[in-house]
Amino acid sequence: MFDKLEWQLIKENVRRLCALLGRDDPEFHDEDPPPPKRPPQPRRLRSMVRDPSVYSRDKSGTLEMRPKFEKKFGLTTSTH
Repeated sequence: MFDKLEWQLIKENVRRLCALLGRDDPEFHDEDPPPPKRPPQPRRLRSMVRDPSVYSRDKSGTLEMRPKFEKKFGLTTSTH
């Protein structure tokens, strides 16, 4: 048990020194290699029209566009 813990401590010390020197992490023989790094996935932008905060319901339950978005999208006719 002591040998196993001592080996873990040595590996962590080597990793710390590599980080201080700006080198890559070493691969030790008793560990699995790190998984390959995947490039980040591009974020998909949601359409403003699909955003539920663009719409609201009046007292009768009718779905309508909020006034600030009517201006933004160029809609001037309103039921307000």
